[in-house]
Amino acid sequence: MSSRWGPPLVAYVILKLVGVDFAATWALIIFFLNYIPNIGSVLGVVFPALLTLVQFETITPFLYVLIGLGSMQFVIGNLIEPAFIGRSLNLSSFVIILSLTFWGVVWGLPGMFLSVPLMVTFAIICSYVPALNWIAVLLSADGRTFGTQDQ
Repeated sequence: MSSRWGPPLVAYVILKLVGVDFAATWALIIFFLNYIPNIGSVLGVVFPALLTLVQFETITPFLYVLIGLGSMQFVIGNLIEPAFIGRSLNLSSFVIILSLTFWGVVWGLPGMFLSVPLMVTFAIICSYVPALNWIAVLLSADGRTFGTQDQ
């Protein structure tokens, strides 16, 4: 199972337990939003929480959803996923945030979805072109490039 399915499955359980309408739909939306680094996970908490605020007459379900989804996104997004993805991509977190910002400004939401794949592609190309290898080293998290990962 892909690590991208973790947050939507947990979100579905939280939303279903609270009784939020369209829990499966929100889980699917959270799945797609999690492809946008950093910002997507925040939106995946805010949107269902706002629906909860509108759907229920009390604020308690809103707090359950906000705290439950927020803590789930924090744990998975900041502790679990970086451990797995950081090893495989070997990109600096700073570079990923810069890429997200740049491509988000250039292409908007589609640019945010494509920011990490574009940055990985650029880093791989730079690592295999000797004149550009220094750029790949700057983009990497640990100073090793894609051509030297197994060494």
